[in-house]
Amino acid sequence: MRACVPSYQLIHSPDLSSALEMLAREPGVWRPFAGGTDLMVLLEAGKLPHKNYLNIWNLKELRGIEVTDQHVTLGGLTTYTEVQQEKLLQKEFPMLCQAASETGGLAIQNRGTLGGNVVNASPAADSPPALLAYDAEIELVSSGGSRWLSYDGFHTGYKQMGIRPDELLSRIRLPRTGPIGPIGLVDNHVKIWHFSQRYRNEKINHPGPDPRVVLFIRFSIACTGPTRPAATLTLD
Repeated sequence: MRACVPSYQLIHSPDLSSALEMLAREPGVWRPFAGGTDLMVLLEAGKLPHKNYLNIWNLKELRGIEVTDQHVTLGGLTTYTEVQQEKLLQKEFPMLCQAASETGGLAIQNRGTLGGNVVNASPAADSPPALLAYDAEIELVSSGGSRWLSYDGFHTGYKQMGIRPDELLSRIRLPRTGPIGPIGLVDNHVKIWHFSQRYRNEKINHPGPDPRVVLFIRFSIACTGPTRPAATLTLD
């Protein structure tokens, strides 16, 4: 059964400040709508329960990729296509690029965003395992300010996470911790269709040019429960 489109509302905001004021003024009434790749599937199936949405797709404050010596920071509206096109991400964060390339088809990759993939909070999402393996941080903004927190632990249960109704995910920050070893990606998408999909990402870092010297291994596993476990194994 398809949804009754006239029963839904989609409003637009000219800038980030106005969007945050709207969310603060009526917390829980309006929900962000960015690329819409997940929400439109539910709408088409008649299973989109919430009725009021705030379009944030055109907010330039949530776009862009910034590179410093210590971090790569991606705007929450960075698309999968933009991830794949960024040369530095290809070199230093190949797992994220591969996850982006395997997310739906070209139309989905052109519209789908990293921020949306995170806050959709599905254990089967493609980019979160890579973000966990890379020890990502996320920035949440509201009309009252902003806060950074580790992505590890952000998801607290199925479709549950540590974000308030008046907040938006504005940026994702990846630490440039050093060169990635030759086994940067292990079984990223091992599909077990009978019951679930299981994903594992591993990042192997070594401290210098000699790839035989391993500093630590950080890995994440998804689609095995309501949250995504991540762990770091330090090798002395």
